[in-house]
Amino acid sequence: MNCFHILIEMSKITDLILNVYDMFMESSEFSSDKIQKLKSANERLLINDKSNEPRDRNIIFVYCPPKVGSTSLVSSLRLFGYERYNVLHIHNESILKVLYNIDVTINELIKYNSLLGKNVYVIDIYRSPIEQKISIFFEKLEKFHFNNSVENMEKIPIETLITRFNNLFVHLGDNDYYRNEYNITYPESFNFEKKYIIKNMGNIQYIKLRLQDSSSHWRTILRAVLNIDVVIVHDYETADKPVKNIFKRFMDNYRIPENLLEDIKQSSDFTYYNSSSESMSYLNSWKRKMTSAHKCFSIDEYNLYLTISGENQYMSEIQRDHYIDNGCNCNGCKKKRFNIRERIKRGENITTKIKHEEIKENKNKVFQKRLVNKVVMRMRM
Repeated sequence: MNCFHILIEMSKITDLILNVYDMFMESSEFSSDKIQKLKSANERLLINDKSNEPRDRNIIFVYCPPKVGSTSLVSSLRLFGYERYNVLHIHNESILKVLYNIDVTINELIKYNSLLGKNVYVIDIYRSPIEQKISIFFEKLEKFHFNNSVENMEKIPIETLITRFNNLFVHLGDNDYYRNEYNITYPESFNFEKKYIIKNMGNIQYIKLRLQDSSSHWRTILRAVLNIDVVIVHDYETADKPVKNIFKRFMDNYRIPENLLEDIKQSSDFTYYNSSSESMSYLNSWKRKMTSAHKCFSIDEYNLYLTISGENQYMSEIQRDHYIDNGCNCNGCKKKRFNIRERIKRGENITTKIKHEEIKENKNKVFQKRLVNKVVMRMRM
């Protein structure tokens, strides 16, 4: 097939996309007002409704609770799947509102893109419960729970932090998006052989992974589901943040109250996402670090705690630039992405991030230096 015929075929595909889009706009389950909001949402998220480019036809929503390893997954997908997939990372509607001024639900956004004929993938992650709760607590440790600087937090007795965490324990990280937020039917049991579950609904695929399988199985799973080879990188882990020293002391000293470990044992999420042998192994590992019972905050006490802490808070919790790869489409970021990708494949440990502003600034410095050199050369002639 020559170039002329290829252009004709591409034109036909583009026309088909436009026709599907027009049909959708005319006959949708959404109101005209809602469609305009959804269209605006896509524009703000840099999704081109009428494009035939792979990144606009294939959308991945990593839609999951915080602190389950999702940032590592997002950065990995962006680094190794950038040419084929547009990867969005969303925890809740509040993030859409604050970061993008978007006033639609995430499920509406997913459905809208599927009705436009896009291939949509929605990924949730399960993380072992105690570790997730600890990570959630430390994510807001100084900015919300203690309203203090990291330097001052270093002076607080670790027993104070442990007591605060135990007070909040039952209220932290207790939501399974796959079974509670996606509005889909799900299998009676997790597939412990494949290490993931998937639900196909038209051109939407809902996928559930487990963080405990990230090193051993995610690469194989993503190759099977997305048809790309993704090397999993570690990104935005608590042990690498400014609170890392406090976190280490906490982990060295923490002993779980026996009643809270029993709550974990009875949790439906825990029994659903762990086999009998995995459950036993996990519980036994924590039984060796168990202490006497602790009474947590009641729901009323917890709500009062949230109110007071929110009123006292003066530091923002919104994280805008914490990925290795933010998914920028400029040539400078593409070049940096390719470089990092090749270094990861060679087994190098990567600590640098793809930051558009830094790349732009460095490019301007190089340009100015070359300009100065040209002027100097001309003066010498």
